[in-house]
Amino acid sequence: MNCLNRALIFGSASLALLGAAPATQPSAEEIYQAQISMAEEQLKSTESLQRQAMDNVSVMREELRKATGRADVSPEGMRQAITRLQEQQEQLLLDEAGAEGRKAGLSEAVKRLSDEIQAKANTDAATDELKQVLTLREKELQRMQELGKAKAVAQKEVDEAQAAVADARLKLIEVRRQAVGTANAESLEIWNRELMTLSVAGLERRARLKFIQDRLERLSAALPKIDELERRIAEEQRAERMLQEAQSRYNTIRQRIYWQVPAGGSAP
Repeated sequence: MNCLNRALIFGSASLALLGAAPATQPSAEEIYQAQISMAEEQLKSTESLQRQAMDNVSVMREELRKATGRADVSPEGMRQAITRLQEQQEQLLLDEAGAEGRKAGLSEAVKRLSDEIQAKANTDAATDELKQVLTLREKELQRMQELGKAKAVAQKEVDEAQAAVADARLKLIEVRRQAVGTANAESLEIWNRELMTLSVAGLERRARLKFIQDRLERLSAALPKIDELERRIAEEQRAERMLQEAQSRYNTIRQRIYWQVPAGGSAP
């Protein structure tokens, strides 16, 4: 039996005593004094209960603050926070699934286009010719560098051979670009850039998911305490109503005594 129920029983018993027939007929003043004494006792009892209920609520709120790291530990606020975190978690998981799907699709498209570009570059006749030219120029450069070390040719001729190699490489790059198409090369660059962006966004999203998961676990573990806090708040509200009723009853009896018992103590 809790304190609130005991107070209710005490109040009922007090009222029953007032209606009991005494062995000797009491005076009106004695009746009023008995009534106000019982009203005072009930008022003190309900005041004590109300203070205890308030203390219980304060203790439970402090425990919840330590357990959750939140300032607002009202049951409604806590449950709303859990709901918001769950909604954010679901949205992030949905975003993660969509991003992973797009990343897989882009990776496949990049691989396919890269293979096509490589195939076109390898089968283009102009590219093959320029590869052969580049090979010959590189061999000529190597020969000129060896002659230059032996002082058999002037440095100017070595420089000219090196310039010829650079020119052959540039022409090969240009022909390859024409063979694969500018649009394909641009698409490949754009897709690779997007893949990098998706990778960075994925790391950020997973970090947020981990934070939310940690918070959810911490708040969910506190759910039994939230239920207990609700019960204690209900008891506090109940005790407050009982205190108001006891105060009202006490004031009513005092007013009745004031108006019905004259100075001197005899009943009217």
